[in-house]
Amino acid sequence: MSTRPTIRVNADTDRDGDGFSNEVELSRKSNPDDAADYPDDVAPALTVDNPSGQSLEQTMVLLTGAVTDPEQPYSGITRVSVESSAFADATFSATVTANRFARRCRSSR
Repeated sequence: MSTRPTIRVNADTDRDGDGFSNEVELSRKSNPDDAADYPDDVAPALTVDNPSGQSLEQTMVLLTGAVTDPEQPYSGITRVSVESSAFADATFSATVTANRFARRCRSSR
């Protein structure tokens, strides 16, 4: 009596139930068996608290705001970078703590 190999077909196209097919996850380098690891298709949302069109009459300003990643809530955003026309040739980086950031910026004006 010969034994035949058992061939199993995984009909579950989304094993971890995260809404992305196993094929898509593998092609995008995420783990199809981990619901917390999936392709990130949406950029994080950055909100700056400073008023829009704020005039700068001093050489120092405090830039504050929040950053969230609704698509990847466990992404662990740790830093943000902000560019502004008021600060030519400068990019300001800030550390994120509990989704909030604050950074003092010195103007070249």
